[in-house]
Amino acid sequence: MRLLLVVLLAASSRVSAQQPEQARLRVAATAIRSEAGVSQGTANLLGEVIAADVARSPKHTLISASDVAAMISVERQKQLLGCSEEQSCLTEIANALGAELILDVSVGTIGNLRVLSLRLIDTRVGQPTLRESETVGGDDELVAAAHRLTARLFDLPRASRGRLIPGLIVLGGAVALAAGGLTFGLLSNADYQRFKADPFNDPLGDAARTKAFVADGMYLGALVAAGVGLFLVLTDKSADAVGVP
Repeated sequence: MRLLLVVLLAASSRVSAQQPEQARLRVAATAIRSEAGVSQGTANLLGEVIAADVARSPKHTLISASDVAAMISVERQKQLLGCSEEQSCLTEIANALGAELILDVSVGTIGNLRVLSLRLIDTRVGQPTLRESETVGGDDELVAAAHRLTARLFDLPRASRGRLIPGLIVLGGAVALAAGGLTFGLLSNADYQRFKADPFNDPLGDAARTKAFVADGMYLGALVAAGVGLFLVLTDKSADAVGVP
């Protein structure tokens, strides 16, 4: 028991030394639980995704499950602490780390669906204070769900899917092309008016036609760019998590 506390407290001091002692809440992340139908490898990767998102929170300091696991195994922690109840055991470990919150994550299957659940346990009362869960169609959707749930649970800033800014840039290009087309159109019209007064001036007629072709091409480019830009802007959606593509 004393050996475990020494190890955990030493790790806690090392982690805290890397973070400014402000009003950050310490969150101890447990190893993600893999239920039937989801491999432990998939669960471990999801745990890393969630830990990376929590680490971006300005309000929390994360003690990741891998940090704890690197010091001592979960089963050995239970043996040394002598706790029989899972939640009680987690609370004792978090208290030893000086953590106010425990992040408990599980992933499993219901039929062909995947269910990802996150909960925050307040170590002071030993009870969950916040819960988030989501059901998705398959393993390939679990990463996006992990981002969304973590963002909601920790009130992380919303991230753009990355279409708005490119869409605005493309729209700006459409405006530039339209302006160029208008300029060449005016120049072509001016040359054509002069050609009408001097119909045997073939170079002037050729210049008018060339500028007209350029104007038409720029107008067509502006139309295509405007369509692409509007599509990007209108289909841009805010994600519920940081880093969602």
